[in-house]
Amino acid sequence: DRDPLDGTAPTDESWGAIVNYHRDLTPVLALDADVGYNTHRYGNDLIFSTGGGTDHYMNTDLRLTFTINEYLSANTAYSHFRRYSTLPGNSTTTNMLTIGLTASF
Repeated sequence: DRDPLDGTAPTDESWGAIVNYHRDLTPVLALDADVGYNTHRYGNDLIFSTGGGTDHYMNTDLRLTFTINEYLSANTAYSHFRRYSTLPGNSTTTNMLTIGLTASF
């Protein structure tokens, strides 16, 4: 356990929520989606002149899965991730598209 510097108390707290959705569109095609949000406060007065930082994370994921046979499926997914930060230069956005095959043995 570490003691805070000069009596300043560190801050590190986070909370969030996520919602998932699944639907079989056809017997061989499935859709999965989720949306999430998280907020994270951190830092202390000694380290950050603003008293710390707060980040807000938001993500959205969509995935389609096509069953080829009982052992093989093809899938594609899109993910969007965004971090808004109160600290300069700490915000970011990521978009990702994946395409793949999944084999089960």
